[in-house]
Formats: sequence, C-alpha cells, structure tokens
Amino acid sequence: MELLTERSDAMKVDKFGLNVRQLDRWLAGDYKIGPRASQCAVLEAVFDYSVEELLGPANLADFGHRRQGAQRGRRGRRLMKCEDFVGWLAVHSGEAVDHVYSLVADGADDLAALTPSARAGYDHARSVLARSVIADAVHAFYGRTPTGFYRARIGDGPEVALSVLSDPDWIGLDIPLDTEHELARVITPDDATTAPIHPAVFRAAVKRLAVVEEGDATLYDRPLFRLIGVNVEKGRLAATFAVASFAAYALTVDLMETELLESLVAGHEKSTFPVRARYLPSIAAATAYEHRLCAGGVVCLLAIARDDDYWLIVQERSSRVLNAVGRLAVVPKAFHQPLTDTRDCALSSTINRELEEELLGREELDQMSPESRSRVVPGHLSAMSAPMRWLHDHPGSYLLGCTAFGINMLSGNYEFACLAIIDDPSWWSAHAGSLQSNWEVHQTHGYSSLDAEGLAKVVADPRWSNEGLFAFLEGLRSLARHDPGKVRLPKIEVIP
Repeated sequence: MELLTERSDAMKVDKFGLNVRQLDRWLAGDYKIGPRASQCAVLEAVFDYSVEELLGPANLADFGHRRQGAQRGRRGRRLMKCEDFVGWLAVHSGEAVDHVYSLVADGADDLAALTPSARAGYDHARSVLARSVIADAVHAFYGRTPTGFYRARIGDGPEVALSVLSDPDWIGLDIPLDTEHELARVITPDDATTAPIHPAVFRAAVKRLAVVEEGDATLYDRPLFRLIGVNVEKGRLAATFAVASFAAYALTVDLMETELLESLVAGHEKSTFPVRARYLPSIAAATAYEHRLCAGGVVCLLAIARDDDYWLIVQERSSRVLNAVGRLAVVPKAFHQPLTDTRDCALSSTINRELEEELLGREELDQMSPESRSRVVPGHLSAMSAPMRWLHDHPGSYLLGCTAFGINMLSGNYEFACLAIIDDPSWWSAHAGSLQSNWEVHQTHGYSSLDAEGLAKVVADPRWSNEGLFAFLEGLRSLARHDPGKVRLPKIEVIP
C-alpha cells in the first residue's frame, strides 16, 4: 500500500483513497464498491497490467460509472479530470461506461492532434462573435422580433436587443436583498428525475467532455439551485428552488449555447438545433420552470463609493470558465448554488460568497479543492476576509439589491440582475488595494460613475455577454436612483 500511496502522490491523484481492506475485498471478488477511475490509473501505473487482469477473473461489470477499463491503458492511461461526468452520461444514456469513456478519449485525442493554429483559429472565431449577432440568432430561432426580449436605447444610438426574455414588471425593481424583502425557499419537486438522453444530446455531451479534457476549463459536479417558481415585483422577491446536479445541467440544457455558437462560427444559415428543440423549443417553455431544469444565477454589478463617485468593475471572462469565455460581464457573476447548507438559497448568500472569491482574494469556498473541503463551516463569520469583515462591522455601508429578472434564451438560465453598493468611501481607502481577481477573470476594467462618455462606449462594446449587459444597464439605472449626485449616465431608455 505504501508503494501505491507514493505513486498516487507522484501522479497528483486527488481521489485515490484506497486502503488495504478495500483491496482485500476486491481480491476476494467483492465488487459492490468497485475501483474509481483514479484508483484504476494508479493500480495500472504501478503494476503495468489492466485492472481486469489484476483483479480477474471475476466479473467487473458492476464497476458501474467509476470504471474506465483496460482501454485507458492503450490510450496512455489517460486519467480524466471529468470522470464523474463520464459516469453520469453513461448512466443516463444507457450506454456502457467503457463506450462513453472511449468516445470522450477519442474526441480528446482528436483535439490534441489539431495544430495550434487550427485551435487558435476556432477559439478566435468564437471570441469575436458580436453579442448582437448571438442575440439575433436567438430571436430568429423563436420566430420573434425583439418584442418580449429586453431592449434599450443608449443616447441617440441604435436599439440594443438582448437574448434575455423580460417583462416590464421584471425590471427597475430595487428589491433589497438580505432583508425580509427577499423570500426564498427550497423544495423537493415531484419530477426530480432526469429524462433519458436523446442521441443528439449524447453526441453534444461527449464533445463537451472531450473539449474539457483538452482545454483549460474545469468541471466539478456540485449541486446547484434549479428554479421552480418566481414572483418579482417592486419591493419584493419570492422564489422557490430545488437542488439539482451540475452534471445534469452541464450535459443537457447547457449544451444549447454551445450548439448555437458553433453553428454561427461554421456559418450554417439553416441549422435545426436539435438540443435546443428538445429543451427550450418555445418562448412558452421558458417560464414553465417546474417542467424543465432551469438553472442560473446572479449577475451583479459592484459599485464602490469614493469621495465624489462610484468605481464600477467590469470583467473579461477567462478561458477556464465553462460559459461566456472571453466575454465582458459584471463581477461577481456566479451560478446560484449551495455551499454546505442546501436550505440556504438566498441570492444574497451567493453574492457575498462570490464577491469574496472573485474580488477579495479569499480561497475558494466551493469545496472543490482539498483545502476547501477541509473547512467544516466555510461560511462562518470568523473565516471572512478582512475587507468583507469590515463591511459586516459597518452596518449600512454595504447594500445589496435585485434590479431585474430575466430568462436568458441563449442558455435557458434564469438571471437575477443585482447591484452591490459599498457606500462608505472609507472602504475604498482601506481595502481597494486588496481587490484581486480569481481564476474566473482574465482581466478587469474600472469605470467612474461620472464618466458618461466612457460608460456609453463600454455599453457599445460587442464583447458583452447578453446577461452581463442586462445586469450592467439595470445596475447603472438603479445606482442613479440611489445617489444621483455621484452618477452621470448616458441616457438609457428601456423599450417596453
């Protein structure tokens, strides 16, 4: 066992966790709990035999979604970083795990064989797709003019139409969060099972996993909050959520966005979009939350008070994120998901956690790394970063509000546009120097709330994600209502 442990450390295997008693059970033919992919990799690396040969002649078919099989040995013993997702896809598609593993490995090998120029060309083609082009493609699929989607006019410029489905009652909200005005609860829905995977979805899911294997993006199967029902009105927000699997989202409905973007890059004028047709075939389907996996999150504009203005932060998304790679967005931007307590589904909890992680230099709280998993109560007051602790100790200096709600028809996600205001200039003096972006952010840009010309230019930037621009515009309008003396905006007219 010492040799195995040493090899697992050398291979930097995070999920080895094999003990003598478990190994003895396998040797005795007990495969009730079979080897995980990480354990298979270490065993085969040490003994240079496949796991089937090491533990045979017993039947290893019950390894289930954890087993990779001897084919990995013939592929250079590729240890997949998304092994749990391979298993999920095998279980829900009815395909053998070896088959799914082989398809993903083949796809990853094909990507690895591409020339650097070919890969760079494809990445560049996606990154330069203008936000308006993407929104127009979404509108075209649903056979609508922009009516029903969020539209605005900035100054005397042309109309800006987003892919975000909205309603006059869903915008200009100014709902205080982390107060009695924010009502959120978690339920267990009746239809918690996942429908069988359609062949077109299966192919798209395999391709996604292959891209993850060969790219910078990372996947972790953590729970997230699925929207079941929502009621937003001026002064009050009530939402009902259920807990869903990130794997169920990433390998089904989240594939709609990639499907559409790849079609635009390829120049296909008459794509059928089979994934979208299955999961979000119509406008009416978008608000049937209880009948679909509607994941999403918060897109929050941060405004930090200085003596005469507010400092506004915009991010460029890094290549390591799964969605909106290279796009402009507000920060923090995050999936709405629990930390350790699945009952805590308040939007304010997600905003506070992500603000610390994405800008205040705090280590990840998501329990994906060994360090974060070792924390039993990661959200405790005593574990706060110094800048967040300052806000906690100065009541009234930190304000959270929901400014708008919408459904992003590009992804099918719910989007709660929010505004976080640090309203005491003393915080800027004490902690602005500690602002530090995390791995999700490639670069940040700052803007003064008094720079109307600069704000107009950034709004016109074609690199925006649709949900990011939605939150930015609504955040600016809300900030101007909050403190008009420190805000000078270009004219922003929301078109009903």
